[in-house]
Amino acid sequence: MSSPVAHSLTGYLIYRLTVRQDETDRWPPLWAYIAMANFPDIDIVFGFLQNTPFQYHHESIANSIGMALGFTLCAWCCTRIHPSGRHWQRAWLFFILYSSHIVLDFFGSGRAVPLLWPLDARTYINPLGFMPGFVKNNTSNVEFVASLIHIWNGIVVLMECAIFLPALYLVERWRGRHSIKAPPGGNE
Repeated sequence: MSSPVAHSLTGYLIYRLTVRQDETDRWPPLWAYIAMANFPDIDIVFGFLQNTPFQYHHESIANSIGMALGFTLCAWCCTRIHPSGRHWQRAWLFFILYSSHIVLDFFGSGRAVPLLWPLDARTYINPLGFMPGFVKNNTSNVEFVASLIHIWNGIVVLMECAIFLPALYLVERWRGRHSIKAPPGGNE
């Protein structure tokens, strides 16, 4: 399982790849990119409500392509009120952000995810998960929160940073050489 740090860094990476340098009133804002990249972990909330945080984590449909499409449709409908247009561009962006979470969890965790729901109800496991899992205790909410403060979890976050921070550095270098500017006559 990738941590929220990895998902947040992915959201930030996508933000830096899609925002133009002259856009100061960017919508959606950075926090929305990060929230959308973390949204598939919403299933942990349902576990918290039952005092077993990981009861549904990665086993619910939240980590599926079908849910990514549903989330994209809902987010697209909500953004139709934004005056700038570009609704289909945003829909693709929402899908990429949501799907980035699924891709990281599938390729990075070695845990079962219902990847192809609703087309296929089976869960899939990538046997070549490249990131070690977190130490976590699922006996109660208190035990779960306490288990997050474990030295191994800090090492996992450092490993994720070692993967994502060089990618962010390369994006920043590329952006410095190839500025993404608005076309003449406006920023649309």
